[in-house]
Amino acid sequence: MTVDTRLDVRDALAFDIDAISELAYRHRMANRDPHSAPITADDLHRQRIHLQQSIGEPRVLSLVGTRAGYLSGYLFASLVESRQSEAAGTLFSYIEDFAVSDPGDWWDCGASLLESARVRLRALGVRRLVVINDGPDARMRAFLWRSGLTQASEWYGTDRV
Repeated sequence: MTVDTRLDVRDALAFDIDAISELAYRHRMANRDPHSAPITADDLHRQRIHLQQSIGEPRVLSLVGTRAGYLSGYLFASLVESRQSEAAGTLFSYIEDFAVSDPGDWWDCGASLLESARVRLRALGVRRLVVINDGPDARMRAFLWRSGLTQASEWYGTDRV
């Protein structure tokens, strides 16, 4: 008997929210800056509500990658119209929620999710894609770079004002 290890990429559904929330928590904890404020139960609750509201939202592309019925990764992409005068009305997409269950799975699950998102976003008329990566996940950064994305910005902050 063989185990089916093929990756299936599909739209996220309401019943996926528990697995997505658990993976989001693990991803945040693994990539958390040790000098930042601790992640609280309230933070996790707000993130869960945000993800839950995003599923089925017309201006959000929400995808999951599964293997044998288990979550391997997820990607949530928001569609936004540019307000800058030189690109007014141009559709952009911001991927703010993107994670894989195993750091070594960026090249399989991450690549499949990103390619599926690119195909669907192009069909919607999106002209620019921005992936927000606010953690020190070196494998994710390498994956994004090798996938043709370039680093556009970096920001710094402190709780000590």
